[in-house]
Amino acid sequence: MSFENIGLDMLAMFAPNKETLHRIMVNKGYYLPLVSSKTCSEEYLLQCLRGQVFCLKTTALKPHFLKDDIKAIRLELYNEIKKLVKEPLGYELNELPEKGYLIDLLNSLDNGNKLFKNPVISTLTRELKG
Repeated sequence: MSFENIGLDMLAMFAPNKETLHRIMVNKGYYLPLVSSKTCSEEYLLQCLRGQVFCLKTTALKPHFLKDDIKAIRLELYNEIKKLVKEPLGYELNELPEKGYLIDLLNSLDNGNKLFKNPVISTLTRELKG
């Protein structure tokens, strides 16, 4: 029996709460928002397991290492991600995940996205090239 197809009764024995379910899913390779995030409800986690919402696997994760340089707000990141995936995301505007999660998700889907273009870095590069 695969982890994704386990019955809810059986799952309740192994994961009696959201924190345990989150930890199990992360260990199984799911890239998830922080467990403390409003997004990360038991319902959202179960939807991820059932394949009802988009959920990136850690094997496809491409973290963005300059998160502090990204000036986009969470809404902009969310809108760009929505354009790139066909499945529902499983969260709405009033419960967006943390910005770092959204940056990594967008970078994994489209690392050349316009939101990652930094005019300060571009200008510096042009000046160095002369």
